[in-house]
Amino acid sequence: TDGVPYDQEAFDLWSKILTDEGMSPDERIFAADVDKNWWSRSGVPANMPIGEIGGPDTEIYYLFEDLKHTDKCTGNSPVGCECGRFTEIANSVFIQYKKTENGFEELPQKNVDYGGGVERLMAAIENTPDVFTADLFRPIIKLIEDETGKKYELNKKEMQVIADHLGAAVFIINSKIKPSNKDQGYVLRRLLRRAFDNFYTLGGENIAPVIEKVVEQYLLTDNELKDNFEEIKLTILEEEKKYHVAITEAKNFIEKRYKGKEVSGTKEISADDAFLLYSTHGLSPTQIRSLGYVFNEQEFANKMEEHQKLSRSGAEQKFKGGLADHSEKTIMGHTATHLLHKALRDMFGTDLHQTGSNITSERVRFDFNFERKLEDSEIAEIEKTVNGKIAENLPVHFEIMPIARAKETGAIGLFDEKYAEDVKVYFIGDYSKELCGGPHVNFTSEIKQFKIIKQENIGHGQRRIYCVVG
Repeated sequence: TDGVPYDQEAFDLWSKILTDEGMSPDERIFAADVDKNWWSRSGVPANMPIGEIGGPDTEIYYLFEDLKHTDKCTGNSPVGCECGRFTEIANSVFIQYKKTENGFEELPQKNVDYGGGVERLMAAIENTPDVFTADLFRPIIKLIEDETGKKYELNKKEMQVIADHLGAAVFIINSKIKPSNKDQGYVLRRLLRRAFDNFYTLGGENIAPVIEKVVEQYLLTDNELKDNFEEIKLTILEEEKKYHVAITEAKNFIEKRYKGKEVSGTKEISADDAFLLYSTHGLSPTQIRSLGYVFNEQEFANKMEEHQKLSRSGAEQKFKGGLADHSEKTIMGHTATHLLHKALRDMFGTDLHQTGSNITSERVRFDFNFERKLEDSEIAEIEKTVNGKIAENLPVHFEIMPIARAKETGAIGLFDEKYAEDVKVYFIGDYSKELCGGPHVNFTSEIKQFKIIKQENIGHGQRRIYCVVG
């Protein structure tokens, strides 16, 4: 369909393999349309934008013969049977086509993207259709049962989420990624917090033994987990503490905001406040609802869309804004420039302002308007101020607001620049307010330490400071 021909090449190859093994291709090969056997980032060919690549795929299924058909089945094959008798255990995607204005064209260089889930392969070997009862997951599930006092058969979804998400988190942390509000760190944070939510829902209190069991189960195939175990465990438990703090702060915020407006049962909050809980405290809509708060879902979705547009715009401008990359050290340095900017203005007056910056994982360069060389005592005082704010572990969050309101808050910004009608303002506790596209650390203690290593004159009443963090 959509100008994409039947994948005769894959059919011929599978036919030869099966025939050579003494099996009938007619009994083992089943053709499906693009709804089931096609891959691209946007789905089926009709949904693909011009320029996107994709292609057909070939899937391998294992038949659990002991399972009975259900009324969802329309045939005895993976194409029509949806009762679980056929479980996909491997898949090869053939990245073969590019969509053009004239239809699909073959790529000059094609590739195969293969995926085979080890847990699913184990389930097939052990002839159990539930991967969470196979050898890799079974001891983890048993420990979750012990820690929560609940049975798997009655709480499958929750226990599957805990085991699956903690397993993924262990390997992500093993790759030297830490929980954060950006990129891979954001995915990691969401995985962990969803695992925590389900663990608490089942009555669990101590998740540490579950972490240990996850690592233990994968040591035979991934021995480096042993060397990194303490860091993995500490990272997860530190994120759990941060999550508890986020929940407590979120509840305190809502209780203070809605004091005297209590209602029985579920409490309704505004979409603005729900989005603030998301952007400031890192709570997903599901987690906000789990705290007993409801809000206008459509208004929240609109705010999310607006936030994503601003974030994309900020990403496009990241080099213009002085960030060489989005590494952990660079982001620490970025937040440090806000503290430095405020410290300089408090010391020398509000006529002082930032005129440029360049931030890398090695150092921070900060330019500002100033007529003379800073004295050693002044540098020491600036360092003391910035490090003091780092030690206070101030929370960092942003709010999206009209530019007029941003001015009213006293946020630092070059308001003669061409800003959008709504802008993003980053708050560092009650200390600093500054227009910025991000990204930043969640708490100032993540910067660890700040030191000025060099200053120089760059002419025309401009000074440049070089700093290091961490």
